[in-house]
Amino acid sequence: MATIICFIFDFIMLGFFNACGAENPIISTSLIALTSLAIFADILHSKQLKPFFNLLLGIYLTRIGLLYAVLYRIIHVPQDGSDTEGYYYSALNIARFGYSDWVEIGGLFPRLFAQILKIIGHERLFATYIILLFSFYAICILVFILNNLDLTYRTRLRIVGIVGFLPSFAGLSVIFLRESLIILLNTISIYYFTEWYLKNRNKYFVYAIIFSLGSSAIHAGGAALLIAYTGILAFYDNTNKVFKMTNKHLKLLITYTLIFIVLFMSLGQFFFTKFVKYANAVALAQLGNQKKWDDGGASYDKSLPSGSIPAKIISIPIRMAYFLFSPLPWQWRGLKDMVGFIVSSLFYLIACFYCLRIIYRYKQQGNPLLVLLFFITLVSSFIFGFGVTNFGAAMRHRDKFVSIYAIILAISWDIKFKSRKRLLKIR
Repeated sequence: MATIICFIFDFIMLGFFNACGAENPIISTSLIALTSLAIFADILHSKQLKPFFNLLLGIYLTRIGLLYAVLYRIIHVPQDGSDTEGYYYSALNIARFGYSDWVEIGGLFPRLFAQILKIIGHERLFATYIILLFSFYAICILVFILNNLDLTYRTRLRIVGIVGFLPSFAGLSVIFLRESLIILLNTISIYYFTEWYLKNRNKYFVYAIIFSLGSSAIHAGGAALLIAYTGILAFYDNTNKVFKMTNKHLKLLITYTLIFIVLFMSLGQFFFTKFVKYANAVALAQLGNQKKWDDGGASYDKSLPSGSIPAKIISIPIRMAYFLFSPLPWQWRGLKDMVGFIVSSLFYLIACFYCLRIIYRYKQQGNPLLVLLFFITLVSSFIFGFGVTNFGAAMRHRDKFVSIYAIILAISWDIKFKSRKRLLKIR
């Protein structure tokens, strides 16, 4: 509550100074400091978040320091580039003139931020701070998810620390890109999905769909959640926690599919922009083959079959692996790629390794949620593996689903830890 009141105050003050033509980083910094106090007052009053207070404080302050360091060119993060400037100036031009020549680059994202810039003015610091908050609250929601799954405190603490300080995610949090908002929406969607799994109430599944639609409106890749949810609805019986298809599931699947088709046909340009753009076979076959992705030697598509849909489908398992784990050691062009592997790829590699190991070793008494979440990651990597062809873009796009991989790793570690503990008691 304190944060909401503080944010209203921030917008009133920034709107006043904007109207007076007195925009200033010092004013923004003062309001950021005030908002920070309100945020941590709320965390201290939250039973779920309070046990993680010190860790969340460290994550937040690290991001704040990174925000100023990047904004004032003290350091450079790899994700900061033409898209960052394109999104910002798109929002700025829409706020000033009602249109932008850059608008196709960011789609809905600059349009949303244009409305914010109309109020707070064109001072970039506070606008980027809002993006930082998207990522921070995604981590807070991840804490809620982990708490609800009844994992050990040690596991929860480790996972929140890993995700909070994951360099690739932290870098995305402090630049003007849409990824942080997408991560927040995807995390909220997964929160409701896990609530549906735990409580078996259909309203939570509907909420999960709504937030995944919001993510899809920002970037069409968010539809990966919708597609995965469709498969889960078809083959998973949440009442009995078993994988099977019944007449009830079939009816739900048909209803859900019809709604999806209606949305695609009537609101496709809003929710599924990329899918509409590549809705014919020729365009789909050429997806990701544009020469611009080869610039800088970061493309991994040159050595894979492409140019036709069957060729892409044949190579899709390799494309999925490249999407998740690039830059792999044999792709390294120097120190930058080596660091990219350590700060990003390694996390996804470890998460997938432990998940598959647990599914294989404990399939009789395994956790169905682990299988469901892994299925979601497979769907997302299939979709992005089809279109993403260089590891620079792959690092950015896979972070959209970072919270899902964090939950997968948390469940896997927890099952392993509890299994080892049971064995020790038996002995």
